[in-house]
Amino acid sequence: MLDREKFDRVLAAVEGLVVANECFVLLRPPFGAALEVRNRAPIEALTEHGITLAEREEGVDDITMLMWAALLDRVDEFIGHRVSEDEAGDSEEWQSRAEAVTQGLVDDGLRSRYRLKRLSKAPAFTDIDWDVKVKVDDAGESDLQPFPYVTVKLKFQRDFGDEPFWLGGTTVDSVQVNFSTEELEYVIHSLQRSREAIVRVGEKLSTWR
Repeated sequence: MLDREKFDRVLAAVEGLVVANECFVLLRPPFGAALEVRNRAPIEALTEHGITLAEREEGVDDITMLMWAALLDRVDEFIGHRVSEDEAGDSEEWQSRAEAVTQGLVDDGLRSRYRLKRLSKAPAFTDIDWDVKVKVDDAGESDLQPFPYVTVKLKFQRDFGDEPFWLGGTTVDSVQVNFSTEELEYVIHSLQRSREAIVRVGEKLSTWR
């Protein structure tokens, strides 16, 4: 078990990244959660406090698993499993850490995102990846000018049951789409408008509660 002071420092760094919108929580029911960190500087700076890379990774893994246990309402089950794995495990200490993680990271918004995915009847976003490429040659064109474009890989989940596979194949799939600079700008503009619209709806809903 990671030293409590070191665990708290890792947790504080993750909380700060989430507040600063530099860390996104990816949810994949029923498989688990993952932290996508955009700015790793605060995590890497923990070295100044004597926290090694392996300890940082251990802390982040424990935080992610405790978040997932809280979302599933299975914290006690998780703690029992960890204590049985670690002869030096302390159930009260794990309970304290779970409460700290839940208080700092598992808010109503995250719980709503989890429930939306778990109850979804349509494919839901899982992850995104991209590559910038240059088209320089093609079998069907003899005089092709080099042209830059980006390939976006959008991952999505089709099923959210307790089993990792279903009759149609794996539950996580992906689609790849190429965009020119102009097309990407159009997509970004459209997504920004949709973001503004969903924020307005969220603000209205908050007044109804």
